[in-house]
Amino acid sequence: MSLSFLVECSFWIALILNIFEVKKSTNNAASILLFIVLYPILVLAMTVIFATFPLFWILKQLVGVVLKIQHGSDFNGLVEGLDVISVCDQNRSVTQLLLVFECDTSYDSEEWFDLVKNAVKNVMIKNSSKFLKLFSALDNYLGYFYMKKISLNLDDCVKKLQVLKNKETSIKKEELIDLISNCYYDEFPFGGKALWDVFVGTQPVLWNIGNNNAKKKYYPVVVRIDPGVVNNVCLSSIWNYFCLRSDVTSIDKHSCNLKSFLISMWKGFYTFKIFPSALFSNLILKGRDRNALCRGSVEEEVLGINTDWEGLTFTKMKNIQSNLLSTTVEEIMLTAYTASLNEYIEKNSTNYVKEITAIMPVLRNTNLSPQSLLENQGIYNVLLKLPITIENLSGYNEKTPLLSRLHMIKQLHKSTRTSLKLQAFIFVTKYFCSVLPKPIVTFLLSKVHATTSVSISKPIKKMSFCDGKIVNVDCCLWLAHTNGSHAQFSVMSCDDRLQLGFNAYKLHFRDHTDAQNVVDGVCKYIDLLEKEVAYTYE
Repeated sequence: MSLSFLVECSFWIALILNIFEVKKSTNNAASILLFIVLYPILVLAMTVIFATFPLFWILKQLVGVVLKIQHGSDFNGLVEGLDVISVCDQNRSVTQLLLVFECDTSYDSEEWFDLVKNAVKNVMIKNSSKFLKLFSALDNYLGYFYMKKISLNLDDCVKKLQVLKNKETSIKKEELIDLISNCYYDEFPFGGKALWDVFVGTQPVLWNIGNNNAKKKYYPVVVRIDPGVVNNVCLSSIWNYFCLRSDVTSIDKHSCNLKSFLISMWKGFYTFKIFPSALFSNLILKGRDRNALCRGSVEEEVLGINTDWEGLTFTKMKNIQSNLLSTTVEEIMLTAYTASLNEYIEKNSTNYVKEITAIMPVLRNTNLSPQSLLENQGIYNVLLKLPITIENLSGYNEKTPLLSRLHMIKQLHKSTRTSLKLQAFIFVTKYFCSVLPKPIVTFLLSKVHATTSVSISKPIKKMSFCDGKIVNVDCCLWLAHTNGSHAQFSVMSCDDRLQLGFNAYKLHFRDHTDAQNVVDGVCKYIDLLEKEVAYTYE
């Protein structure tokens, strides 16, 4: 048996395996034919990736050594993992976390501001050695980003939110959203080199009208963070850590035996064999969006928020899960979100949108220390092809349209999360891109066009401070526009209530009302989905 015969057999076996994997991603004959045509190019791309990875890794380590010698103790490390993609993105924006606190009326605005400012300073000073990123600036050397220590004046990092009229006069929620939008792209402290800051609202907000306690005031705090510091999916965990002061272990250590080792070896080998189909499925079939939502100005942001004050939407979501035991929170939220987007597009655009690409960060390990979370350990991105217009798709039932949408998304979500092609995508985005210099990463990112990012975070703990005189009652997360995404949707929860946020570039979404309609639509479609599930299964 000649060597050439073995090589030829290996080639055809690999091609058949890859065609089978592509068929699992799409039953479209044209896509399968396109893959066969592109297969030699994809194999070449795979060869280049694996051949150059160790070379770029060595180069990056040498750059790290040079920077360590050059900056000494001021060198806080190279940017690694998914952070590389975030800092190389041409359209970088900021992640914003809104926290609303219920305060005793005994606190006036200045006392409230001083209290928050001192709390932030105390937390930062106590953890300065643990969270070096928060005391660093980004710099670039030979195309590699690194963290350089800066003498950060914490007084400059805690600012007052703009005041409307008299600072003791309460403002409406809509006015607060306008104020937050106005400072959305303000320069960070230290000449724009700092990577975070805090805006403290010193003017009470009329929060949840009809439920306000006359003996309480509601003050907002807005935390702005560069996406290169921390992934948005980790913010709730970091908040809980700071509030609870709990000691969290690092990454779980799993016992390793011969069986698990052999399974891992087989998965690694199979992932290598299907690498071309993984590149095709994730970078050709997905991330090629050209629709009406993929437009906008990076200079203006429209914001929407729904805090589910009575907890009705949260309860409905739990009811759906109790009837559909295998259904996850992610699948329910994606169903309602895509239905809401579909409604908005039908009302405001003449363009037909069949499907969109969504970028979704996933926290693989929930038992991580804050240091590990800031280093993006246990986090990876998933690309999902989400259906928008579903009337012409197989499996659609006009009597239960939302349930039909849910089943479609469940199938897509499960196949993506469990596929070995995902491991190949994680290798490319988290490890290979991590060792590449900025010009190459920027070029690769320019070829990916996603419509939306979706973040679903762990619940935020409801905590009381100052002997119960201050309680955090609400939160909302507005995501940075990374990886080419234009419309962003976030899900958090607090006190058994959903906290939904939506933000987008201003153009197709004309103002905050448009953004609010989308996020309110999510709640509406969760309500309708619960009714369809009850009608079908009870």
